[in-house]
Amino acid sequence: MTWIMATILVISSFAAYFLWKFMSATEEKSLPASAGQAFLQENQGEFESAASTEQQEVGNIKPQEVRLVNDINSMLEALRHEEHVLGRHFLYRDIIAHSFPKRHQDPRMREIFLTAAQAHIKEMPAIISELLTRVGSMPYFFTFSYYAIALTETMEFDLAIETCRLAQEYGAKDGLGIGFERRIEQITKRKNKMMASQAA
Repeated sequence: MTWIMATILVISSFAAYFLWKFMSATEEKSLPASAGQAFLQENQGEFESAASTEQQEVGNIKPQEVRLVNDINSMLEALRHEEHVLGRHFLYRDIIAHSFPKRHQDPRMREIFLTAAQAHIKEMPAIISELLTRVGSMPYFFTFSYYAIALTETMEFDLAIETCRLAQEYGAKDGLGIGFERRIEQITKRKNKMMASQAA
């Protein structure tokens, strides 16, 4: 009888030992998850701050990438920081393409277009020089044409003609395909028609 009791005691001890090991292992496995949750809860503010910073970094798109966003405010902001000649050229081009069609509906867009067009034309000598160096040929430009159209709409005919002639001096190609010589003829006709109606 004694040996039976001893055997039961040994078996019970082993069972208790293995049960304890099993429980310990289970707790160890669950510890990282609970510890991780506690860590996240304790440092939630820091993680939110880091996420906010990451979003800000993503929001600060480089000038050469911002044009893909097609957001006028982002392009204008990028232009303020862009120093490279061609980077500025492409930003001007896209700002003008974005604002020109909206010039009649939105006074702000008209102002943006006129300001960008004037600045683009002012920087054109350096832009053309850089383009010729890198590309080897003169690309098409919309800025001269669009600006001439806008000036003609406000009956600033002489300035519109001057813009076309400046484009010719630079050897720029008319992005709208009419040609600056033909455009000058059209503007002159409109000017003469207006002057004739005023004299009548």
